[in-house]
Amino acid sequence: MANFKRHWLWAGLAALLSGCAAPGAVDSGTPLTSTRESLPAAAPADTSAFSPEMYREANARLDELAQRIRRDPDAVPFAEFWSAYLQSSYLLTAVDDRESFQAEMDRLAADENNDCSAMDWELWSARSFLELEPHLAAQECYQYLGETELARQHENAVQYILRGVLGSGDGQSIDTAYEIALLDHAGEILHLAGYQVRDSVLQPVVGGIGLVYVVTAEDPDTGVQREVFFENERAINVLLGATYPFAGVGGNYVEQIVRPLAESATPSAQIGLGRLLEDSGEAELAAQQFLNATGAGSETAEFRLGILALTGKLASLSQAEGVDFLMSAAQKGSANAMVGLAFTYRQGLGVEPNEELFEQFMAAADQRLEPGRAWMLLSTYFFSERWDASLHQGIPYVRRAAEEGFLPAQLLILQSELKQGWQDADLEALLPRLQPIAEAGDTGARVAYARRVLTASSPQSAARIALANTFLDAALAVHSDAAYALQGDLRWGERDFPGAEKAYWQAMSDSAGQLGMAKLHQQQRLPGADPELAVLWYMMCATAGDSECLYQMGKLFLSGEGVDPNPELARTAFSEAAQKGHRQALLELEKGSLRQ
Repeated sequence: MANFKRHWLWAGLAALLSGCAAPGAVDSGTPLTSTRESLPAAAPADTSAFSPEMYREANARLDELAQRIRRDPDAVPFAEFWSAYLQSSYLLTAVDDRESFQAEMDRLAADENNDCSAMDWELWSARSFLELEPHLAAQECYQYLGETELARQHENAVQYILRGVLGSGDGQSIDTAYEIALLDHAGEILHLAGYQVRDSVLQPVVGGIGLVYVVTAEDPDTGVQREVFFENERAINVLLGATYPFAGVGGNYVEQIVRPLAESATPSAQIGLGRLLEDSGEAELAAQQFLNATGAGSETAEFRLGILALTGKLASLSQAEGVDFLMSAAQKGSANAMVGLAFTYRQGLGVEPNEELFEQFMAAADQRLEPGRAWMLLSTYFFSERWDASLHQGIPYVRRAAEEGFLPAQLLILQSELKQGWQDADLEALLPRLQPIAEAGDTGARVAYARRVLTASSPQSAARIALANTFLDAALAVHSDAAYALQGDLRWGERDFPGAEKAYWQAMSDSAGQLGMAKLHQQQRLPGADPELAVLWYMMCATAGDSECLYQMGKLFLSGEGVDPNPELARTAFSEAAQKGHRQALLELEKGSLRQ
């Protein structure tokens, strides 16, 4: 992960954020905390203003939908129920309701009669409809009591929840993360899907304006490990009293969620905060967060701490001690740590180089990961600037990963051989090689193929257009943010601006979607277009390092459109965009008014 600390950008928008209602984030001086691996709040930002009466109609609407679902799980689209849930008070009380239900279950277990009929299952399942445990327990009790119809209704609810969450993405990346309400739901869903949860990380992304929950899960039958991505930013925005998706603006996700959870000894948050600190160059502070999480037995924390120590940047830990942490994580079964140890013995970091141990650790990792992934992970060590290693040393490992069928490796090789980005590469050289990777199921390749064909300036064959649309539909089916961003661009080209806005709203983790929303507001393409919202959207994708967004931010700081004029910040934005190859930004820097 790159270092995305762009303090100049936040500083230039401080006045805007303090007066703009769109972000709506609460005062970072009053963090919302919880000791659970769940959303860190069970009440709205201003708890004194909360009253169930405020949500009477919204709750009634949700209850009515829930009853329909229990009778027929196909009766209500999940998107409709999810929207109603976010508008109800049930999200705001979700953590308290979960804890109260668990207390009732503990009392039932302690009752020598263990009379499940004494539980008010209808009450608990209504208050926590998106929770799996109340439905599963109710189903089991009703089956025991012979109430088959009621048992079937709760079975319907379970199937509806699983189908809805698992249909919100494919969990393979941030781009296609599953959407959930509480982080606890991730483990429950994976358990019902047959996986064992090994570890988890609550990871700030893009400098903290995004947040993702990454679970390391293992198939108990095969022993294969995978990372599964979840996100709950819509729910977090509601809890923080913010307008989606701006809750993360200005570091609120970090200061109001991740840091307070880390301080309350939540391992996933400690690891996430540690990684953010590490990316910001604060190695010792990062090491302390990782060390705190190792106390809870986190193999991921041991792995991260071991790798950090191997860089030689820690006064508190030697490289040899880093190897010890990696060895401990590997003994727990961490495939990532095994790859790290393979690199350690290949390069001789804190140990004597040992080719035999290198091969043994790679073989062990290879057995625990999908084909090719271990070799791809190994290659990333050689591509990192942390190590005294040659970039060329990593290329053979990428090729081996590709040969074993790892699609991201095949995509990387193609891009490196073309020596250009997807949008700049020659169409006829790109598409025949990109097509088989897309046909094999890689979502990134599918979107790249579709974008090049469907936005091409030259006429394309009907067969090629049909294939591009097939790839786009497949990417949309797993709710790829990049695919929605492309759909928004296509709607824009048709001058269907409401359709473009609808698509961009589904692309919140993708800089192209954020750029599209910014332009809709800046160019007054929407009835409620707002220059200040344009600034916020540009800021989000500029923080991600998008060169066009940085260039546009420079123009806004120069003109004062939607933000106070600031030539110094304009120069900084143009400079960063120019470093990424943006030609117009370079021309702006060459103008006399912006020269140093």
